[in-house]
Amino acid sequence: MSPISNLPSEDSSTYNFKMKSSDKKFYVYAYIRNEDDECCFAGTPYYIGKGKGNRVSEAKIQVVGSKGTGMRDLLPDFPQQMIILKDGLNERQALDLEIKLIAFYGRADKAEGCLFNLTNGGEGTVGRVVKDAERERSRQLLLGNDYGSRVDWSDPEIKAKHAEGLKRRKPYETTQARIQASENLEIPYNWKHPDKGEKLGISCKRMERETGFHQAGFWKVANGSQHQTHGWICLNPIKEFIAKPHDPERNIKGARTRNLKSSKELGLSIEEFEGMTPSQRSYRKRKIRLQQVSDASSPLNIPWRRARTRKEIWCEADKYYKLWMENDKCATKRMKTITGYDLEVLLQTFKSGWVPTKDADWIDWAKEIKLEYTRKDIGLGG
Repeated sequence: MSPISNLPSEDSSTYNFKMKSSDKKFYVYAYIRNEDDECCFAGTPYYIGKGKGNRVSEAKIQVVGSKGTGMRDLLPDFPQQMIILKDGLNERQALDLEIKLIAFYGRADKAEGCLFNLTNGGEGTVGRVVKDAERERSRQLLLGNDYGSRVDWSDPEIKAKHAEGLKRRKPYETTQARIQASENLEIPYNWKHPDKGEKLGISCKRMERETGFHQAGFWKVANGSQHQTHGWICLNPIKEFIAKPHDPERNIKGARTRNLKSSKELGLSIEEFEGMTPSQRSYRKRKIRLQQVSDASSPLNIPWRRARTRKEIWCEADKYYKLWMENDKCATKRMKTITGYDLEVLLQTFKSGWVPTKDADWIDWAKEIKLEYTRKDIGLGG
């Protein structure tokens, strides 16, 4: 196999040009081996392509390895391996030259030469060798069996497993509600749009095809759940749409209730709270929180008294502590395997030296929680 300097053309003196700055002109390029490999020796081309602009240095091309396993990235490691063979061409000239050069050097996948190209060059995929597994995969895709490229559908064992899986599928349950829902979408209605006029005797399903909007929106309008969808209103709905009356007094009452709750949290009267700006309220809230954090008796510093604590776990802290000691103070992951719960916060408290049975506050709290759960179990309420 001849190196790249010996090219098959009467115009061999015109090759090895440098790439011009113009992005509008096409060129033919080659990637050169920098060392010997299983196909050929160093200095010979391993890929021929055509492009324009920066295609030669940006081409993201991969091919299957020589033994059919793995993928090989064709982009060279060094810029010196990228050579512009000829530039200043239109696209047709570049395609023709690409075909000639690939035919001259030959393709490695067909055992004809040293190139890793998978086609004969030019437009499309002319000359590409399609393997049996790839052909079978394409056939299965057409049948709707898309299980990824790793499935070899030419394997009879895989085919048999797939057939068994299809047999185990549960049949689609046709309930009366589903039948009724399907029939409702076929009922004809009269529709009107302020800009697009009227459509008479058209079902929700057909309205979806004609307008491009989902049929569920038209059904909601037809059964009176909403007034319109995308501007379309129903002239003969099953049930007239009734808008909920606006009650400003209700909104005022709701805001007043929220303000009253917030004012209690900040230790203010409702008049003082409403006279403050939002930034003043936020500042006071942060200040109170900092005070609570610095207070050792604050619920923020007592894990089992926090608002979102998992009471069912913390009330059994003594049992978890005993289990933790029996397993040589094991890590969180090991405790999760044993108990089935994520006890990260509980174990951190254990590691800090806390012992549940020596904490009087926890003992009283655990009794209250267990009593509360007992009352719920026997139906006496919380």
